[in-house]
Amino acid sequence: MSMLLDSTFGFPRTGVQRTYLWDCIMPDIWGAGILGIVISKYCQSVNIGEYNIDDIAEMKVAAFKRFFAGAMSIQNPRATFIAPIPDIVSNYFHTWKKLIIDDRGFYHKTADYKKNIYVVLYDRTGIPVNMITLVGAYPKSFPAWNLDYATEDVVKYDIEFKADKILTGLSAFSSFGSAAIKAVGQAGSAAKGLLGKIGKGGDQG
Repeated sequence: MSMLLDSTFGFPRTGVQRTYLWDCIMPDIWGAGILGIVISKYCQSVNIGEYNIDDIAEMKVAAFKRFFAGAMSIQNPRATFIAPIPDIVSNYFHTWKKLIIDDRGFYHKTADYKKNIYVVLYDRTGIPVNMITLVGAYPKSFPAWNLDYATEDVVKYDIEFKADKILTGLSAFSSFGSAAIKAVGQAGSAAKGLLGKIGKGGDQG
């Protein structure tokens, strides 16, 4: 952190966010008979890609050019889950798939399968400091199995999602009401348990 800015402007010294202090809160998929918070604990990593303005409109004004923002695009978010025994993760995502396309190949309405996914970030005391909300999300890919007698690796599923938009900040609580607040509350207990396991040693960030 900049010592010059701290001393010149009196900015308070702050901690930093860590890549391991987070929870991904998955939605409830009732047909699977499993709450989303149960599936969430098997999420090992998340990658929420770029949210960019890719289309730029151009207009000429005399000898000059003017540029205006166009359509935005979201790089597909991805998440990796480990497979427990019994494999409720695979069942969860394949049940979600049936909310998109039924066994006869017919599509359901988007209200049936578009859900919100929350990624909550914490400080080292387990207090939420930020939340990323994937609005109108649904899986684009589904569990696949890569099995090999030559290794003893844990089975993992790489799931790719589509989302209508991405919101950041704790202010999203008010936008989504009790669902978001409940999600963060459920995740907070898990985060504090993780922090307890990390222990008191190490730097304080």
